[in-house]
Amino acid sequence: MADSNGSISAASYILFGKATQATTGDDELTRTNCAKTISGLVGDETLLGMAGNDQLFGGAGNDSLDGGGGNDRMSGRSGSDTIIGGAGRNVLTGGLDNDFFKFTAMNEMPLSEANTDLISDCKRGQDKIDLSTIDASTVLTTDDAFIFRGSKEFKENNAGEINFKKFDNKGTANGYTLVYIDTDTDRAAEGVIKVMGLHNFTAGDFIL
Repeated sequence: MADSNGSISAASYILFGKATQATTGDDELTRTNCAKTISGLVGDETLLGMAGNDQLFGGAGNDSLDGGGGNDRMSGRSGSDTIIGGAGRNVLTGGLDNDFFKFTAMNEMPLSEANTDLISDCKRGQDKIDLSTIDASTVLTTDDAFIFRGSKEFKENNAGEINFKKFDNKGTANGYTLVYIDTDTDRAAEGVIKVMGLHNFTAGDFIL
């Protein structure tokens, strides 16, 4: 159990206090009720933010970070990490090594650049954006994977699709790429993910 100062004596915790840190083993830490900070160490940690505006920082292992509700800031740091923003407007940073930015529902990707999740450091050829949990089509009765359209427009069909568009703010380092998600029969997106940097994404950058 952990006290309000983060003193820990077991491998699985529900934390209600201030900023806390994992042990040197493989831990599961859950933070509820207040906007606080959780940090991992050398093990393969599972960090759960739950409600509130949390800060979750992985350690040296292959960590799993799930922000839950609230507007969270998450960083995997080193190791091959899986980062799930959950609900809210979250900032996702993979850090070193090959990381997975995982989205599990369309409500995690609202169709608003100002309100959707921001991936701050996607490394093409290393990191993956994982949409595989989501049924791509709201029209078809089967559980379908998304079709990657590159920078081309969506088609008018029943398939779920993704594409991307780059936005180059000339003279600044603030260029970014928007990944659009279409789940129905029209040619309009139902969701969007913002990724810092100008990326020529390929299907290999996604788990669809």
